[in-house]
Amino acid sequence: MLFGEHLGIGLIGGILGCIFSVLGTKLIFSSFTTWSAYFTVEPSNDSIFILIGIVVFISIALTPFGMWRIKRMDLVDKVKDMSQ
Repeated sequence: MLFGEHLGIGLIGGILGCIFSVLGTKLIFSSFTTWSAYFTVEPSNDSIFILIGIVVFISIALTPFGMWRIKRMDLVDKVKDMSQ
């Protein structure tokens, strides 16, 4: 379950990161009128897949750390603390 959660978060974060980086770059270029005449922003498929892949890899790589933290918790005590 933790692996699926990290995979989903990584995919969503990678896709949103790609979208916002392209939109942010276009917004910055449009605010500097002298730059917008010389540069165009067209993302390549390679850079999109590399960015999404890095975010997904980091998210999945953190799965053992999350499992280690859960293993150290006493979940019954945590539930009791939340119910008070």
